[in-house]
Amino acid sequence: MADQNFAYLARRLNRDGYTTEGGLPWSAETLRQVMDQGFAAGLLRIHDPECRCRRAARCQQKVFRPGAPTAHRG
Repeated sequence: MADQNFAYLARRLNRDGYTTEGGLPWSAETLRQVMDQGFAAGLLRIHDPECRCRRAARCQQKVFRPGAPTAHRG
């Protein structure tokens, strides 16, 4: 069922003219990867501050942290 939902959402994004950051059409797999990164839930995936590896960009030790809420004015 989840695969069908991602496929449906990808088709809608493509139909409405949205592309990936690289300008490509959305696929169910690409959409799933983006959603699994936590951003869709207001989370940021960052290098674990307690990791001492000195290679944060390549390290797989990541944690999720809440993103800053945005203020909406009416």
